[in-house]
Amino acid sequence: MSSTKRLLVDDVDWSRLFHAYGVASDTAQHLQGLLSDDDAAFGEGLDHLHGAVLHQGTVYPATAPSLRVVAGMLHDRGRHQVLRRHDEHGRSRLASLLEWVDAVGDSASWHEDTRARDAAEPTHEDIDAFYRAMAADDETVWESDLNHYLWARSIAELPAACGEALTPVSTFLADEDEAVRLAALDAYVRLAAVQPDRATPAGPLAAAAQVASGRDERAVVVLGLGGLGTDTTR
Repeated sequence: MSSTKRLLVDDVDWSRLFHAYGVASDTAQHLQGLLSDDDAAFGEGLDHLHGAVLHQGTVYPATAPSLRVVAGMLHDRGRHQVLRRHDEHGRSRLASLLEWVDAVGDSASWHEDTRARDAAEPTHEDIDAFYRAMAADDETVWESDLNHYLWARSIAELPAACGEALTPVSTFLADEDEAVRLAALDAYVRLAAVQPDRATPAGPLAAAAQVASGRDERAVVVLGLGGLGTDTTR
């Protein structure tokens, strides 16, 4: 997908989403920083994903859209050159992003939709007022019924976003870079585990078993296949 910038600018209204610290208007810039040649910008973007978009494992309305954008970056081979850059510690950007995707999948596995079944759908006016108050640092919005509603809805939407990320992540299951490969395996298993149809994602994981090397890597594959209900006798 070569339209990462278009996706950020045109497809997502970040001013109508929030993360751990308020309105997510700053998230688009941080996501774009992930594709910057500037290592500091990438670091700030990754910190934003971990610290705001998925704060201590908590899901927010900005989480699923951010996952979709990151998945688009992973899917776009034209972006792989910059994502394969390594920091001063030799750490791959690509592996770091896959680890964040893994963390999102983990959160999706233990969050539950707590919205009341008979909750009334909020009006556009209600939502506009909510975000105006949040932008004005009105602390009362965090305890409001609408905050609870939007938060619960974001949890309910996350498995679908995880499903969309499966294919982009699967392209790294046999990557030559061991750190990338292991991070992709962990992420893929997490994403697959929250899908209603677990048989389909088992295919790429079974294929990865053919090229897995090392005990840890083989263990992730076998445990992942077992979790998806696949026969692991062989």
